[in-house]
Amino acid sequence: MAVAAPTAAAKPAAAAKPAAAAKPAAQPEPVPPKFGEEEPETAEAERRSGFMVGVSLGLGPGASNGYPNDPRKIGRRDFYTESGVGLGSYGALWLGGALADGFSFGIGFGVGDITAGDTKSPAGGVLFHADAYPLYSLGDAWRDIGIAVEGGTGGATTVDAKDDQIVFIDGAGAGYVSAGVFWEGLSLWKLRSGPFVGGHYMFSETVRRPMLLVGFRTALYTGP
Repeated sequence: MAVAAPTAAAKPAAAAKPAAAAKPAAQPEPVPPKFGEEEPETAEAERRSGFMVGVSLGLGPGASNGYPNDPRKIGRRDFYTESGVGLGSYGALWLGGALADGFSFGIGFGVGDITAGDTKSPAGGVLFHADAYPLYSLGDAWRDIGIAVEGGTGGATTVDAKDDQIVFIDGAGAGYVSAGVFWEGLSLWKLRSGPFVGGHYMFSETVRRPMLLVGFRTALYTGP
C-alpha cells in the first residue's frame, strides 16, 4: 500500500513590523523681546515703583469770570464780573503709587490765587492725579518725559483785593481739569524732579477760571 508523501510544513507568517513612532511636532523658537520690553517674570522697575508722593508749584497768567452764587443774580449782566488777565500761582500735592515705570496714579489737593487789577481770586480743591510716560519704550532720556492729567472738584471766588468780604464771583462746587507735560530727569536719591508746563480750568454755573502755568515738580518714589 502506497504511503502518502509528507507535505511541507506551512511557514509561519512573518511578524508585522511595528509602526514607526510619530515624530514630535517641531516647537516654535522663542521670540526675543523687543527693544524696551522684558519678560514679565524678569521685568524690574528701573525708574519708578512703589509708594509715591508728588508736589508741584507753578506761576502764570489767569483770569476769573462769573457771578455771585445767588439765584437772583446768576445770568444777569449787572452782576457779571470779568477780572481781566492777572498773574497767579498754583501748587498741588498728591499721594499714590507708581503702578509701572510708565504710569503712576494718586489723589491729593491743590490751592492757588490770581491777582488781577483790584481783585484777587483764590481757589482750591481735591483732585485725582495721573502721570503717563508714552515715550518710555524709546529708552534713555525719553523715559523721563511725561504727561500729567488731573481732575477733581473745588471752589473758586473773586473778591475785592482790599476787602475780601466783597465777593464778586462765587464758584462753590466747581469742576476742575488740568493737563501738562513735564521732564523728570533730575534725580537725587529716590527723588525725581524737573520743569513742567501746563494749564487748568475751573468751571461751574457761576465761574469760568482758566490759568496757564510754568513751574517745577518733584516726586518721591520708594522704589526701585
